Amino acid sequence: MAKVSLILGDGSRHVVHIKKAYLQRHASKNVDSFYLDGVSLRGILWKEWQAHWGLRPPGPKDLRLIHFAQEIDDTTIIECKECSSL
Repeated sequence: MAKVSLILGDGSRHVVHIKKAYLQRHASKNVDSFYLDGVSLRGILWKEWQAHWGLRPPGPKDLRLIHFAQEIDDTTIIECKECSSL
């Protein structure tokens, strides 16, 4: 499982848990590891917007994502090995 912080324009922050089942629908079919770039992750989160996050921004580029204290840009690759099936 990978944890990514979603930061909205109003400054609110939400932690998103990226799990194996979620990735099997959107990313690599390899169950031992996955690689997902920032553009893809932003697009997926924007399409599957959760109501408790507040108002959805106009587009995926308006989302700020943080992983391991670093902002995820379009080319950043998120890697998770042996993702939990929680």
